[in-house]
Amino acid sequence: MYDLIDRAVRDLRTPDRLVLDAMRAWVHSLTLAGEPKRAVAGRFIDGGSSFDAAMSILDRYSADTLSFQRPCHPQVEEIEAVLLGLWRLVIDGREREATQTAALLVDADAARDLVRAIRNIPPPRGTLH
Repeated sequence: MYDLIDRAVRDLRTPDRLVLDAMRAWVHSLTLAGEPKRAVAGRFIDGGSSFDAAMSILDRYSADTLSFQRPCHPQVEEIEAVLLGLWRLVIDGREREATQTAALLVDADAARDLVRAIRNIPPPRGTLH
């Protein structure tokens, strides 16, 4: 996570950049239009439904206000770095650590649901895998 804070978005690995872009688009769309699903629908194999579930958990159950930058912002902000770190933990199969990290953001039940939702997200379109 610390390697991501204040980092230039253009310097991120492709999967991280695509996930960050989707997170920002989801929040931006929710803020402006009240309907975030369309913002990420074409970015994921499942149409973004698992991604939407993860973001909805963060939206509904976060312990504090989570602030995301606009999609065009050139640097990674702190909460964005935490979420990218959480994403990496889940993808790497480190679910215990991921659940502990998620519990810093949401309550224990929601943390387990958040990790499960992230685990079910297919890779974003355009990744190098």
